[in-house]
Amino acid sequence: MKLLFPFLILFSAISTSYAAEKFAGIQFDSSVPNSQMNSMKEDLKYLFKSSSQNQELKQILETKDTSGAVLYNWIYNRIKYIIGESYVIGGRNFLSRGLFWSGFKFPNTPLPVIDRGNNENFGSAVVMSNIGANLYYSGKKFNELKGIRLDGEKVYAKSTRVGILQIGEGLFSNITAINELENSEANKIQRLGTLFHEARHSDGQGKNLGFLHKKCPMGHDFSGLFACESYGNGAYKTGALTRKAFLKDCRTCTLEDKTKLEASIADALNRVVFRSHVKTKEELLKEIDMYEPVIKVYIDLIKASQGSDNLGQLENELQKFKDKQQLCRDQLKEIETISRATNVIAQPEGEFREVDTKFSSKLMQQELNL
Repeated sequence: MKLLFPFLILFSAISTSYAAEKFAGIQFDSSVPNSQMNSMKEDLKYLFKSSSQNQELKQILETKDTSGAVLYNWIYNRIKYIIGESYVIGGRNFLSRGLFWSGFKFPNTPLPVIDRGNNENFGSAVVMSNIGANLYYSGKKFNELKGIRLDGEKVYAKSTRVGILQIGEGLFSNITAINELENSEANKIQRLGTLFHEARHSDGQGKNLGFLHKKCPMGHDFSGLFACESYGNGAYKTGALTRKAFLKDCRTCTLEDKTKLEASIADALNRVVFRSHVKTKEELLKEIDMYEPVIKVYIDLIKASQGSDNLGQLENELQKFKDKQQLCRDQLKEIETISRATNVIAQPEGEFREVDTKFSSKLMQQELNL
């Protein structure tokens, strides 16, 4: 099965010990190495015990506050299964079932437009992927339930909130780590930012299903790659604000740790773009003026070539330059029009059960009391 929503972030040290385990309601598949599972369990504990307050994060998550219990509840409602990098989504693991036998019906909403190159892979390794969003999108597109086998359990994607995340080779990489201590507070903050980023992909409906990444505009550092978003409450923004909130209260972060985390936050926010370009007004005015004499030359050539064999070719060339000049004018209008990335409806599609903070907190407290 071709993955349609690959969401990454970068290498990894893999243990050879594996065992399936449920922690605070989240199922770790047997494909997850014990070392990685234990680190992520500590990350979730750290999250639950946090007490950071961030008004901007509260607004985009649509929560009553950003206390640890509330944030864990937000995560728990969007992440239910975590599978390892070695898990193969195909063959016997892959499930497909006709809707007639399941009694399930996909909502009659539009699908987002997906380009073949739609991923964040810009030369680094995948950090994490929201497989549940992939499966739901694919199922809706082909009108059949898609799912995977997880340690003997058949899990079908009846919503993006099925919550299946796959660890990529980059989550525990030295490239993405803030420092050399895998379970340092700084590295927990970095990984939690990734977790919140991927959890946001469990949201959205219709054309905004899964908060799909967009192609970065002309002039951007990642121009032409699917490593940006136009949402004001998308995955990059969510991950950045999460890191920002935790960094503010980090007790053990060194100056170097803080600098690296701030750079990670800035990188994520730089991917939130709502214009079709990043050119300046001066650059656009210069381009518009540059096309003017070229257009004039072609107009004169066409006048002098009436009835000739190459008239059609000249007219086509003229239109190309006019179109390029008009594009610059349209982009200039974008700059002169005050606008910003807007929030979209985060409520997901399909069948899912939302639980309250009391329920998810009880699950975590049971783990903490062991």
